[in-house]
Amino acid sequence: PRAEAHYREQLALEEDPAALMNLAIIYENQGDTTRARHALESAATAAPWLYEPLHRLVALYRQQGQFERALTLMRKRSELFAERATFYIDLEKIYRASGDIDAAQAARQRAQQPMQHHSSIR
Repeated sequence: PRAEAHYREQLALEEDPAALMNLAIIYENQGDTTRARHALESAATAAPWLYEPLHRLVALYRQQGQFERALTLMRKRSELFAERATFYIDLEKIYRASGDIDAAQAARQRAQQPMQHHSSIR
């Protein structure tokens, strides 16, 4: 409660991605995935160039079975993060959880390649 109040105070001043991320972690630890998702969505919007909010948000979507929502967000951010192996590892997890094993294997192969500009994702 005390930490939550601290981060809420910071957020009242501005949409601070770090405070939003910390607030999301607090909510996750409390089992409040709805509030955690809202905080992560705000952090990802406030700082689209940061990978951590995207990573945590798509993991939450995946855990909730919202595979298409996770994939849509990953597609939107692919230009920013196509050079990151972790981007493709996250894609693999989403595809695997959704049952698309072929796409999961393709994402895993991309993650294992030297990162060069990859044109598109499924």
